[in-house]
Amino acid sequence: MFTEPELEMLAQADPARDVRLSQSESHALLRATLEAPGRTSISLPLAERWRNRAVRIGIGAAALGIVVPALAYGGNFLAQSGEFTPADGETGPISSEWINILAADFPDYAVTQWPDHIVLPGSYDQRTFARLVALHFQKVEVRNLDGANAQSVREGRPTAGPEVHEPSIGVPQLFETQARCVWSAEWLAAYDRDDQAARDRAAGVLAESATWTYTVMTDGGGVVAWYKDLAAAAAAGNRARLADEVAECPSMDEWRDARR
Repeated sequence: MFTEPELEMLAQADPARDVRLSQSESHALLRATLEAPGRTSISLPLAERWRNRAVRIGIGAAALGIVVPALAYGGNFLAQSGEFTPADGETGPISSEWINILAADFPDYAVTQWPDHIVLPGSYDQRTFARLVALHFQKVEVRNLDGANAQSVREGRPTAGPEVHEPSIGVPQLFETQARCVWSAEWLAAYDRDDQAARDRAAGVLAESATWTYTVMTDGGGVVAWYKDLAAAAAAGNRARLADEVAECPSMDEWRDARR
């Protein structure tokens, strides 16, 4: 008789005790664990409560000879909280995990979330760019912390204060936004050197970017229209409009190490 219902479920799932969970099954197990009453201390931060429980179950599973992929316990990153937003809630029609931006491995997690549909100029390395974007926005959040917690994040140690969470779908959406900034800057540089082919290339990607998955998904009204207008301005040669857009972006120097 198992004291942990999750272990009983795992042991019964496969007579050979070699449990391979799909992503949906992993999330179902994760939800069951989070919702199980009386198992954790509410005084602990959410991520710590989840991981303490996951470790206890994992040890028991190992003792039973059950093989459980790390994904079954919310993934391999401390940035993953194991807590999910409800579908049709803040993140729209899909459920999204809360991600701790201040976690030491947030940049490592973020790199794994790069959407295949995002196009970067050939002079950029995608993985380096993704990491730099994640580091930049982690630093932005660190600026809002008190001195001790800010130093903890810089040194890769846990913070004693509140965590800063972002729905996981916000990470690829962030990449879409910053890639669009890069293409706007590329358009400006091409305009200033009178390179029509490069201008057309940038304008084409900007037009396509208005249809990118997470931009559309997170449009609360007017976002897609704004980027369609930006693309139209690029096609029309409206330098002032593109310059205004780039002025709202992080400095392109933030991404210089991503250039090949």
